[in-house]
Amino acid sequence: FNNAEGAVTLELELPKMPDVTVRNILELGDGNSASTSWNRVSMGMTAAGGVYWSGIVNGTTVATSSAGDAGTLPAGSYFKVALAYGVDGVRFSFRTDALRKNAMPTLPPMTRLALGAVAWGTNQACFHIKSARYFPQRLTDAEVSALTA
Repeated sequence: FNNAEGAVTLELELPKMPDVTVRNILELGDGNSASTSWNRVSMGMTAAGGVYWSGIVNGTTVATSSAGDAGTLPAGSYFKVALAYGVDGVRFSFRTDALRKNAMPTLPPMTRLALGAVAWGTNQACFHIKSARYFPQRLTDAEVSALTA
């Protein structure tokens, strides 16, 4: 695991969404569950079919972005997400939506990668993972976009 730069891509099958507003897709962080000292970069999805990510350093949200409203995904739909991190911040792509970028002043300490989970045990995943791939190096914007095409 490279905590300085890398990328994760997932292809997911969405089962029936439970009656919640958000579900976590992945988390890169230190596994700390104390809300005042969370360190993580995480990606989640809303019940309406949108995807968002947030970056938190020492319990403070320093960056967040949404992939916009991709419309409600029916159960059984497959979709792809990709998240890349490094010195140029965080970049992510969802389905065929345009690449999103956010600079972060610093990346939080990251010692773990969790798929469909968060350190404090809420917003657990509600999907099946068809495929997952981790890249321990920086990818170009074009490469990140291509992962979800």
